[in-house]
Amino acid sequence: MYVQNHDKGILPEKQIAVTNGAAARMLGISPRTLSNWRVQGRGPKYIKVGSHRSPVLYRVCDIEAWLDSHLVEGDGKTSAGARR
Repeated sequence: MYVQNHDKGILPEKQIAVTNGAAARMLGISPRTLSNWRVQGRGPKYIKVGSHRSPVLYRVCDIEAWLDSHLVEGDGKTSAGARR
């Protein structure tokens, strides 16, 4: 089974990790922005397997956790425990 991701792509429902491009689509940003965030130490946790030229992967659960940590309440304040 597949789930639609805000009309930006289709991911298998049980997919554990995604590429930089797929993660960027999930976050609604460009892949280059996500790459820049990685260099700056921002953004979701990521996985680098192998040599320096190997692709970067993002676990879907880490993307979801990062999004949860940036949740803003209706009054404009971040949720308890959330970082800005």
